[in-house]
Amino acid sequence: MSTIDERLDRRDNALNLIRIVLAAFVLVEHGLVLSGAIPERRLGDFGLGLLAVGGFFGISGYLITASRMARSFWIFALHRFFRLYPAFWAALIVTAFLIAPTAAAINGSWDVGAAFNYVLRNAPMVAGGVPVIGDSLAGSPYPGTWNGSLWTLRYELLCYVLVGVALSVPYLRRTAWAFVVAFAATTLAAAITATVDMGGGTIRQLTVLLPYFAAGALLYKFRASVPSRAILALGCAAAIAMIAIFSPTAAGVAAPLPLAYLLMYLGSVVPRPIRRAGQVNDYSYGTYVYAFPLQQLIVIVGGASMGWLLYLVLSFAATAIFAVASWHVVEKPAMNLAKRLGTRKLGVVS
Repeated sequence: MSTIDERLDRRDNALNLIRIVLAAFVLVEHGLVLSGAIPERRLGDFGLGLLAVGGFFGISGYLITASRMARSFWIFALHRFFRLYPAFWAALIVTAFLIAPTAAAINGSWDVGAAFNYVLRNAPMVAGGVPVIGDSLAGSPYPGTWNGSLWTLRYELLCYVLVGVALSVPYLRRTAWAFVVAFAATTLAAAITATVDMGGGTIRQLTVLLPYFAAGALLYKFRASVPSRAILALGCAAAIAMIAIFSPTAAGVAAPLPLAYLLMYLGSVVPRPIRRAGQVNDYSYGTYVYAFPLQQLIVIVGGASMGWLLYLVLSFAATAIFAVASWHVVEKPAMNLAKRLGTRKLGVVS
């Protein structure tokens, strides 16, 4: 019986392609909200977007744990910094100095001081950022934020830090129980906060997302023991569907492990000609950070008035352009720089 470790090749898999699909799911749900096709969802509603974000965190839990196990702390930190921050900063700058003034020229106002404030206040990728740029969203249906996707990134960063620090302890690297306890603790925290109406606050957001990351890390630790079978993947898919239909508030409690398993299985069985679409170029991050502000702009210029389907088509087309540019102009060069720095400056192979 094949295991996850045997079937999911570290380099030849479909996980990047799956992340692009997950980013597209987020785009669709945000588009349906921004265009007015569906009402705004709360965090506990377990919509398509939250499920996709959970999938992102599950895949990250698996891959980031693998990366930390294979690298020293400083090489790991270097790689994570250059993977996360340069493209994020570029998206902030493009939003503040290109997308926002274009929108303000149609409706609202924009000034350079507010644009710089938006970039600088959000640049650390922590709580306390600025969601808007002056009055550049004035009159739009969703004026509260230019980029409603960025809130998850600080939790992704937190997960990187936790993994980087925790796995610096040799005992925690060796013992499987540490991973079991981490998953159990985050699941318990999610269960507790799910029983209390905490709205979309930081604690609720954190406890919803952490179990997904912990589930991916757990699967990585047990990858040599967990079987990779279609029947188990189908069972996980059925479990997720049942959660979505009958208990949406249990999203952070019952869904993380089935979703992580399902995605790891799909990552190993997608045919090679298809999976290659995401192996060379990874457009998922660019899709994630640019979709929302571009969708806001399309609404402002009247794109939503043509119907939600055409609006989504326009959103995909515009986002694809920026995602491709993000990868080739910012993300890929940044990753190459991280590799060079890790080899030449720190004297180790990354």
